[in-house]
Amino acid sequence: MKISIMSDRKKIYTVISIVIWLALWEIVCRLVGNNILIAGPLDVAVRLADLCRRADFWQSIAGSFVRIAVGFLAGVLVGGILAVLSHCFILIERLIGPPMAFIKAAPVAAFVVLFLIWWHSNVLAVAVSFCVVMPQIYTGVLQGLTNVDSRLLEMTSVFSVSKRNVAAYVYLPSIRPFFEGAVKVAAGLAWKSGVAAEVIGTPDYSIGGSLYMAKIYLDTAAVLAWTLVIIVISIMCEKGIVWLCDCGLLGRMLSKKETFFKKRQTFPDGVALIEIKGISKFFDGKKVLDSFSSVYEKGKEYILDWPSGGGKTTLLRIIAGLETADNGTITPENYRISYVFQEDRLIEHMDAITNVSITGSDENKAERILTEMLSEELINKPVKELSGGERRRVAIARALSIESDILLLDEPYNGLDEANREKVKEMIAEYGNGRIVIIASHIDA
Repeated sequence: MKISIMSDRKKIYTVISIVIWLALWEIVCRLVGNNILIAGPLDVAVRLADLCRRADFWQSIAGSFVRIAVGFLAGVLVGGILAVLSHCFILIERLIGPPMAFIKAAPVAAFVVLFLIWWHSNVLAVAVSFCVVMPQIYTGVLQGLTNVDSRLLEMTSVFSVSKRNVAAYVYLPSIRPFFEGAVKVAAGLAWKSGVAAEVIGTPDYSIGGSLYMAKIYLDTAAVLAWTLVIIVISIMCEKGIVWLCDCGLLGRMLSKKETFFKKRQTFPDGVALIEIKGISKFFDGKKVLDSFSSVYEKGKEYILDWPSGGGKTTLLRIIAGLETADNGTITPENYRISYVFQEDRLIEHMDAITNVSITGSDENKAERILTEMLSEELINKPVKELSGGERRRVAIARALSIESDILLLDEPYNGLDEANREKVKEMIAEYGNGRIVIIASHIDA
């Protein structure tokens, strides 16, 4: 209720401030008494109403919209593609960096003059809009890609989540705030620079051309009316693009469940164990694992209760393929992994059932395991709204709900009270049956 009242007050204050400024504008206009120097809001409103009745008014808007929209969309497309390439290949980022910095720093007037020399004036607004939009989108998308949570990417790699789902659930949410910010800036710049280019190039049926003619005839009211039109269209375009982002259309198009474990194969026929021989691992010159050897068999549970810093997590990560051992071997080389990480590694904005099902697990099984751990109300809530213990149970349910040869659990009981800890132990015993279960825990399992 308090938030609603504050929101209503802000709206009222906004309306009051607009009315005050319009009144001051009208007072100044009457004091000057010269409509060529300054036209009042009433004169501008009358002039705008007059323009709206003319066919060439709408033709000019349509012409400018098409030119600027083409430049804007081309800038978004090219900027986005270059950002992805730069993120994937450091050489491309280094090559693109200098020209991108030049384009961002160069004044619009320089582009206008150059493009007038190279191309026809009808292309001028397209080219200029492209040049101001593309670097904004490039920078925004690249920042979003750089800020993707690497721990979530490791999780999707271990669970062999499809590329579509990784894009829809991990990359897009990270990119979105940066992209939306870039779009808001780029939309305004595109219209400002595009219309400025039209004023100089004066193509047929354009807002810029109409502004130029209003200036020739000293029609200040028309100049301000066209300026208002530019502002309104710019805001509408910005809101429209943000609305498309809010709809999540791209995310829904990319999201598509695919078969789980398309990369990793099951144990070869007749093999029911993994053998670790002489595994060693160094970090910053410190030996974490020293010629570790062991054999783990299917259908058995193994507890790693070594002291803190003894290499439990490192061993699990080597088995999962997330770290490479400096020495030693693991045979066989191909096996299916299910993993409870030390951190929950959940996709914050998605609900519990989606966090489990994006791994490609059977939805009925996933829902059954989740409902054993959480209430039906909780499994449909975004996981960012869940408590630490509830989030931990979602991460455990994700690992238990998929078929695998090896089930790795790194401190699975963290954040659980005694009752839930016992429940989780029972479920690990039930759903881990037939797998190699390796638990790294300082809590007695």
